[in-house]
Amino acid sequence: MSIAETLASGRGAPVGTLPAAFSHRPSELAAELRDAGLVDVEVLGIEGPGWTLFTPDLAAERVEGLIDAAIRAARLCDGHADMTAASAHLLACGRRP
Repeated sequence: MSIAETLASGRGAPVGTLPAAFSHRPSELAAELRDAGLVDVEVLGIEGPGWTLFTPDLAAERVEGLIDAAIRAARLCDGHADMTAASAHLLACGRRP
């Protein structure tokens, strides 16, 4: 399954030992929590946009510098809801009324 198919359907095919997954858009995930009755819903990006820098063929001597760059990029995006989708993983929080 291609990334284009995952973006269109939200469904991701299993890779290696990873199970099949559903890829939420931040607004969809927030809506699911609200539909479940939660309030004060917030969706956060876990990695930030820098996760794309870390490819399997990345040389070990480049990792430390890229970690610093990825942290800076994540901090720049923190608090900007429109940048949440740049993370590979999302965390949704809410509370019962």
